[in-house]
Amino acid sequence: AIEHFALYFALSIGIPGNLLALLTMLKFPMTTGSFYLALLAGSDLSALILKGINIGIQKLQIHGVVSCKLVTTLGTFTAMYANWVLVL
Repeated sequence: AIEHFALYFALSIGIPGNLLALLTMLKFPMTTGSFYLALLAGSDLSALILKGINIGIQKLQIHGVVSCKLVTTLGTFTAMYANWVLVL
């Protein structure tokens, strides 16, 4: 129960927050810092969106090989990419 609440809370706060951060950073001149923050917000946003799509696929029990593997692979890649961007 608490896991579902925490996940939906993270999605409902994270998606709009990262979208606003990305749009804000794109309005600034493209320096190294603004590029880095825009890249971080964009990669985190894509990871959150793909996680939400993955949850929807599981809830609707859509068992297509392509959709399941593609969304899972892209979601894992973007989550790892967002973590590595944060480390750099």
